[in-house]
Parts: sequence; C-alpha cells; structure tokens
Amino acid sequence: MINHALQSHILTVSDEATWQRVVRRAGIEDAVFHSMTQYPDAVTYKLVGAASEELGVSAAAFLRGFGRHWVLVTAPGHYGALMTFAGTSFAEFLSNLDRMHDRVATMFHNLQQPSFEVEELGPAHLKLHYRSHRAGLAPFVEGLIDGLGERFGVRVEVTHGREGADSDEHDVFSIRYGAP
Repeated sequence: MINHALQSHILTVSDEATWQRVVRRAGIEDAVFHSMTQYPDAVTYKLVGAASEELGVSAAAFLRGFGRHWVLVTAPGHYGALMTFAGTSFAEFLSNLDRMHDRVATMFHNLQQPSFEVEELGPAHLKLHYRSHRAGLAPFVEGLIDGLGERFGVRVEVTHGREGADSDEHDVFSIRYGAP
C-alpha cells in the first residue's frame, strides 16, 4: 500500500509523466503496485530517492509531503473506520497509534510496524517517541503529525530530536499544539 500511495502522492503533486520517470530512475520494472501486497523496503527507498531527484526536492521534504498525503488521503480511503476509532482529538489519536498499527498488522503477514509512545509534558505539549527498524523516516512522521493537525483542526509545532543510548536510541518529536 505504501508504494501505491507514493504513486498517488506523486500524481497529486505532479503528473503521470513524472511518475513514469521516477519509476525508470528507480530501476523498477513493474510499476503496478497492489494495495494488499508486501514489497521489499528497498523498492520504497528507491522510489523515494528517485522521486526526490525527479521533483528537485530533498528526500526529507518529499517524505514530509508524503506523510501529510498519507494521513489526509491514503489512510482515510483505506482505513477510514479504523482512523475514526483511533481518536476524536489530536492527542488521543497519537496515543492510540500503536493500537491502530496492531489492528493493521492483522491484515498483513510479517508486518514490521513502528512503535509510538506519547509522553505528556503539559497542556497542549507532548513528546512522541518513535521507534522503527527502518532508518530515515523521521521526516515522514513529521508529515504525519502535520497532517493529523490538519485533520483535527489544530496548529502544530514539531521539533525533532534523538534520545536514548545504544540499542534504544530513537526519534522523538516535541509537539506543541493548539487552536489554528
């Protein structure tokens, strides 16, 4: 579903000819991606790299835009009910990300999902701990957070950092949120 959503995002920000150039640049022979099929992570990383080159933006900028697209377009179309049940507010939704991923995992064999943990720091201020075996996706998570802010009608300010040591080093996002 990720690669299909990447295609959708590229078609949203550009056109079919750009998508075809991205596929060629990535060296992907069969560019027809099926939503319920798992593909190697290497395919997705190649598509992201090729898209950033083709669109003339950094991989981080592309991933942030893709994260927004995922929350605002892809997820509602594929997981609408699940997203509704995940929470009725920005903070509640973030707190339920692991539960939502657990439900998604029942649909995919051997899904290696990320882990999210919310730490409340004060009114409208929280820290989101993100752990994943996939490297380099923090900008995607920033886009997800921004998209969730739009979904729930709140303004968000995100600061990214790293915490932990040795095997527990992980990404953290300090998030302040409030009225638009």
